[in-house]
Amino acid sequence: MGRKNSFGKLCDKLETEYILNENEIVYVKQCIEQKFGNDMNMLLKIKAEAQASDYMVYVSFKISVTAMFFSIVGVIRQLIPNTEKIEWEIIINLFFLGIMFFVVIRLLCIDKYKTIERWRPYVLIAIQERIDEVEKEVNKKKKRK
Repeated sequence: MGRKNSFGKLCDKLETEYILNENEIVYVKQCIEQKFGNDMNMLLKIKAEAQASDYMVYVSFKISVTAMFFSIVGVIRQLIPNTEKIEWEIIINLFFLGIMFFVVIRLLCIDKYKTIERWRPYVLIAIQERIDEVEKEVNKKKKRK
């Protein structure tokens, strides 16, 4: 999950324009209808991106990277020969502990996908309903002809 795609940008827009205590489903439906109208290609694109943007996969990835980092630091620590000076061992241990603390804070406290996590279920519901409405309109036009 590098740069935000159209779905991520839509979620950011939803977050900035949301009025507290407004019904999220109604709000997302209105926003999608205003922004995309009957553009089936954009609706399908946003739906595909929303289905691919699973936040739990991202969180699981962060946790596995953190665990891998701890393992690597443990192996490196075991490879460093023991010195007779206890001060150097304390300094080395504190250095690795500091690095591990920094990495954990960095990985687990960055919430740059918070808006995606919040708006994803609402967008999926609203997009599917909008796609169904557009398909019904297209089918009615075909029957008239």
